[in-house]
Order: sequence, then structure tokens, then C-alpha cells
Amino acid sequence: MKRELLLAGLFVPVIAYAGTDTTDEVVVSASRISETKTHILGQVDVITAKEIQERNLKTLTDVLALLPSVQVVSYGGRGQSGSFYVRGGNANQVLVLLDGENLSTSKIGEFNSNHIPTNMIEKVEFIRGHRASVYGANAVLGVINIITKPEYKTKQRAAYTYSSYDTHDFSMQNTFAITDNDALKVTGGVSSSKGFNVHPVSGVNEGAKHGFKNNNVQIGYSHTFDNDLEIRADYKRIKNEGDYDNSWSGTPATSVNYDENQIVSVGADFGNELYAFDFGTMYTHDNDYNHPKDVPVSDMQSSAFKMDTINSHFTNEFYPVTELRLGFGVDYNYSRLNKNSKVEWSGNFADSAKSISNKAGFVFMKYDQNIFSGELSGRLDDNSVYGSEGTFNVGLGVNILEDNQLSARYGTAYRAPNMQELYYPGYGNSRLDPEKSKNVEVTLRNKYFFVTGFYNNIKHQIGSDPLTWQYENINRVNIKGVEMGANMPFNKYQNLDLSASLMNPKNKDTHQTVYGKAKQLYKAKYMFDSGDLFGDFGMDAYADYRYTSKRTFSNGQTLGGFAVVNLGFGLTPAGMNKNIRFGFGIDNLLDKKYEYYAGYPTGGRVYSGTIEIKNLF
Repeated sequence: MKRELLLAGLFVPVIAYAGTDTTDEVVVSASRISETKTHILGQVDVITAKEIQERNLKTLTDVLALLPSVQVVSYGGRGQSGSFYVRGGNANQVLVLLDGENLSTSKIGEFNSNHIPTNMIEKVEFIRGHRASVYGANAVLGVINIITKPEYKTKQRAAYTYSSYDTHDFSMQNTFAITDNDALKVTGGVSSSKGFNVHPVSGVNEGAKHGFKNNNVQIGYSHTFDNDLEIRADYKRIKNEGDYDNSWSGTPATSVNYDENQIVSVGADFGNELYAFDFGTMYTHDNDYNHPKDVPVSDMQSSAFKMDTINSHFTNEFYPVTELRLGFGVDYNYSRLNKNSKVEWSGNFADSAKSISNKAGFVFMKYDQNIFSGELSGRLDDNSVYGSEGTFNVGLGVNILEDNQLSARYGTAYRAPNMQELYYPGYGNSRLDPEKSKNVEVTLRNKYFFVTGFYNNIKHQIGSDPLTWQYENINRVNIKGVEMGANMPFNKYQNLDLSASLMNPKNKDTHQTVYGKAKQLYKAKYMFDSGDLFGDFGMDAYADYRYTSKRTFSNGQTLGGFAVVNLGFGLTPAGMNKNIRFGFGIDNLLDKKYEYYAGYPTGGRVYSGTIEIKNLF
């Protein structure tokens, strides 16, 4: 109780805070057409490339850990499987986008946030709450949009980081403004680590180390015509290879997960004072292998999943009057699991390839003037596996006093079963229905603080039968909670963000808290950047605090709550035109012993040092 009172006390003075105004950022995650954050009913958070670099964040999991109402989870460390929960829900109830296209469907099972490197990222947008009436399946509790599209300005960066466990990271980000209308982006990265024992078993695997390797490359090109039409094309290849513990019955064993994604995307957008559109298509080929270390993938003990995915959308928006936006769009999604995919010992995944296709159309309306704001949207999906599904959203906002808005939103959403849940040998169930939810949220906000109450009623939630382990629609879940946050820009050099999330994810059938979910999350992040304060000498610093409350798992084991403190600073020596920066960081400063999953400890205190060279020409 003392912790809740302390956090509440921190937020009270923010309501009257009159610090430096924050920039009203342009985001695209709410309706797929660019708009400013103040025009969106719902909370939007943005993490920029600058913040990612100064904090030395290496994966999407690291980025998500900074965001309000996000509980990150990982099987021991960076090279392992990583995921996240939003507002007490499941990871697959949040839609993950890559430059506006669905990335969640490119995997057979759950999306692995540890496999997305940060050196490609320009910014990450995170909008909480239901958005299924625009985006369709999985946008139940929020949408995460990973944006890699370059800006039309020349910039370069090459960085090398050495950190604990003999971990090496080298990355480069280069954007070339060839002309005012042409931008070429080339990025790449290579990482490796000896790692640590992510799953120590007494008397079995003492001394084991589970390392990882990954590399990535991106080539992107954008061109803008004089009439404001932009076209773009992009290629990405991301390869991850991580060891993991696979000891059984007292026998030590290490296995390897090899995951390679190749992604090709093209798109176009246009906008003027009367009309705007956005079009995009993304093709993803994913090879995901698991096999004992030093055993070839072709061996009977290995598994192989090969997926091809196509995602396309076309969104249109009209502005008949200044205050009104009318739009419509269509989506097409296709996922195919190659017939050569196989499960260890069991042979091929199926006698033939398995595919899922989804066609959808949606409409939306937004009204925004000085006092009232409103939104209305509806969508109809036609899926080859489970048929048609309709969703809608309605919202209303009222500006009260000065710069304060009170808003309420109500809508429906759903989560589609994935390939693993439908077809995995012995456990899949092709008769699964989609999860369905009804969602309410109420928000009071201004430029410097927000308070949101939310309620989600989810039925047909997919889980495993406790006897057969087959996937079934077995759970009804209620999630209710409140989240609050404050942004305190003391001046143009330093900023403090605070957030607190209190949630009660309850299984309505067992009347117990949903397994693995924390009821309380508290976060604070501070950033300082000297800018031009000291002339050509530069300094930046950050400090993060994150608290996660206790969690109970299906085996009855309870993990205690834990708090983590991260610190770091960077120096740009005088006389070097700010082309060179030295960075130093300490993660888990207090060396807290904690686990995201029972039996999978994290790496303790981690030290890192970085040298980066920027903007030489």
C-alpha cells in the first residue's frame, strides 16, 4: 500500500505543472493516416531512435520495457524467446506492425520481440486500447508500430558496444538525402555473446552457457514527387541464432533456435488539404528451426517451420470540412505454412501446406473541434478458417477547463487463432473460434498527465486443456484497471516520465488472477541531453526505474515482485564537432536477482561501453 501512495503523490503536482511544452508528434497508428497525438482518443507513446541509441537498447523487448502498462517477459535473456503483456492481457492480443503492415502473422506461434533489432528503427509508436475496427484481428489491447522508413535528411552512425558475458554489438545506420525528394537508407548489424546459463539445473548443467548470434541488414528507398505523392521500397533480412537449455530427466542438453526473416515491402502515400491515402504491401518469408546443438536441421530430433506471409492495405481519407475526416479502407492477409515444415520426432507438420487468408473492409469517421471530439469506425473481416467477424468502435471527447480532455471509448475486438493453435501436431485444433472482447476505457488527460480506467471482457480465450494439452476455447477473462502517467519536461535539456498501472486480470471460471500476470507496474525514466548547453562538448544521461509485482503460474509457484534500476551517460569530447560519442551503462544497478519465468534467471548486473561515430559528412 505504501508503494501505491508514493506513486500517487508523485502524480498530484503534475496536474498543475507548467513546464516546457512538448511537441505534438505526428503518428500513424490510430487510423493508418498521419495525425497528431492530440487528435487521437486514446493514449499514444513514442520512443525515438535518439532515445534508443542513448539508452543503448538492443532489441524491441528493451524498448517495450520503457512503455506504460507493458510487462516484458523473457526466458532468461536477450538471445532467448521474449514477449510482453499489455494491461494484463496476452501478447497475442496486441497487434505488432512493421511500417504499418501486420508482423504478428509472420510466425507460427507467438511473436518474439527479442528477435527485432533496434538499429533499423526510426521510432516505435504504441497506442493502447482496442483498435480492431481499423486493424482487425489481435488489436484487442493495443497496437505497436515499428517504423523504419527514413527521413529526407543525411545522417550516419556507426557504433560498437562491448558488454558483460563477452557480448559484442556492431551496428550502422546510414541515410542519404540524395536530393530533396530522394532518400536512401542502409543499415546493418552484427551481434554475438557467450551468454550465461539461462536455466540452471542443479547437478545437471552446471557451467553451461547459452550464447547467441544475430545479424541484420536493411536497404530502403523513398521518393516524393512534387505533388506530394511518395513511393517507397524496402528490403530487410534478420537472422537470429540462440542457444537454449533442453535438459530432460537429468541429462544435460543444449538446443539451438535459428530464425531467419526476409521482408520485402513497397508502398505509397499522398495527402493534401482535401484527400489522403496510404497503400502498402509486405511479403515475409520466415525459416524457424530448432535442433540439438551440433546436430543438423535434417535430423529427426529437429523441427522446422517455414512460413510465407503477404499483408496489404489501402486506406483513404477525405476532409469535406476542416473538423471532419471520413475514411475507408481494405485489407488482405495471407499466411502459408510450407508442407515441408516438421516437428521433431513426428515427421511433417501436415500432408499438405496449411494456409489462412483474410479479406476485410473498414470505414471510419473523426470529428474534432475546439470543444468536442468524436470517432466512429466499423470493420468486417472474412476469414478462410473461422468465417466473418464484425467489430466497431465509438468514442467521444470533451475539452474541459484549459487543455484538459475527458474522453470515453467503447468497442469490440477479437483475436484470431494462429497456425500453432490450429494445426500443431497432437495439440492443434482446427475448430477453434476467435477470442472476442468488449472494451471500455475512460481517459482524463492534458499535455503533462493522463489517467485512464479500462475494462475488457474477453470470452472464448484460447488456452490448453489441462489433461490433453490440446488448444481449446476454455477461458473467460475480465481485465479491469487504471493507468496513470506524467510527462515532466523541466526544460529543453531534461525530461522525466512517470507511469503506474494497477490491473486485475481475472479468470472468470476459476476466479483467480490470470497466470503469469502482474497486478502492478511502476516505471520512471529520466533523460538529460546537454544539446548546445556546453558548446561543442556534449553530455547525455539516463536513469530508469521499473517495478513489477508478484506473479503466480499454473504450477502454483509464485515469483516475488522485483525492482530494476538502470543508469547510463554519454560524453562527446570538445573539439570533435560532436562526431564521436562515448557511452557507459549499468543495467540492474542493484544486482537484483529476479526471474520473468520460474527457473529462468536473468543475467544480474550488466556493464556496457559504447563508442559511436556520427555524421562525418
